[in-house]
Amino acid sequence: MVEQNAFLDKAKEIARDFVWDFYQKRKSIWKIMEQMDEKNFSWIGAGPEEYLRSYDEALHYFAEQRQSGAVPLIAISEERYDAQPIGSRACVVLCEYLLTVQLEEKKNVMQERQRSTITIRWERGKFKICQVHTSNPWHAMKGDERWPEEFGRQTYTYFLNLLSELELKEIPHLSSQQRKVLVLMMHGKTYQEISAAIGITYRTVQYHVRMIFNKFNVDCREMLFAKLIRTICTTGCLPDRKGDASRAILEELDSMEKKYEEGQAEEDTDKER
Repeated sequence: MVEQNAFLDKAKEIARDFVWDFYQKRKSIWKIMEQMDEKNFSWIGAGPEEYLRSYDEALHYFAEQRQSGAVPLIAISEERYDAQPIGSRACVVLCEYLLTVQLEEKKNVMQERQRSTITIRWERGKFKICQVHTSNPWHAMKGDERWPEEFGRQTYTYFLNLLSELELKEIPHLSSQQRKVLVLMMHGKTYQEISAAIGITYRTVQYHVRMIFNKFNVDCREMLFAKLIRTICTTGCLPDRKGDASRAILEELDSMEKKYEEGQAEEDTDKER
């Protein structure tokens, strides 16, 4: 048996090599799996299907994943690896690192800070990885999903739910009927669907929508939604745990507003010419 400090240092090195081999695709899945314990191995990933109970399950799953190109080439940075002994012949390596994917066609970047544990055992003169457990949804980077669209859908859904839960009580200048119309409208309902849902005429729906647009000084649903996000964030009705998210959203809205104003100014200049 190697001396413990040397054992822990070697385990950290093995864990780091594994992370780089997997995300940077420096080795084939077959070569990566040679480091695993064939008799006692499990892998718990972030996706619901990533509960792999054996070496064979993991080999089959990740070989298919690599072949299909489900996971892109991922850059790794801001790494930290800490090893904790769990006996004389085993340890757990605590891993933390930033994963970055550059989507070249749209020049977008997606990042996830992943945390994982890798259990490594010394057996018959060899180091073997016997368990891997990751804790964050890096699988969001798979398939045809793209970061801006994915983030947009999640944000949109979150705020729609929040609006429904709060019943827009933090916007007192809306009548109760206008609040109902607004929630349905923000859920993508047509005027006809809104009319049927709350039992008013099509023309009355049009009237309420026009009044809502006037009160918020907007002329389309997209601008209205942006204003509602800003209202919710700035009135402090987001849950505390979303504080960082609300600040990020407000910054993004400021950036979008600035770009919009710059675009309008350029259009006005072109028209003058």
